[in-house]
Amino acid sequence: MLLRLAYTATNTLALLRLLPMSDCDKDIEILALRHQLLALQRQVGRPAFAETDRAVLAAVEARVGSSPVARTHRSREVAANRASNSVRLR
Repeated sequence: MLLRLAYTATNTLALLRLLPMSDCDKDIEILALRHQLLALQRQVGRPAFAETDRAVLAAVEARVGSSPVARTHRSREVAANRASNSVRLR
């Protein structure tokens, strides 16, 4: 019962977040998420974005600003760079 209540509350908050967004912003966020999903489905293991992936995400980030999508992408890049640097040091 508590789990169902938490799930309903989470979905309600997600819906409330979408209300002030314009249709254009919603479409851009959907396109960015679809592109990220396609990029991740093409890969096995750690995500490695191609140049076209980076170009699309940069264009979306410029339009949306500092969105959760952009912050997630940057944090994954930083984590991947740290991981590759720690492997080289060994």
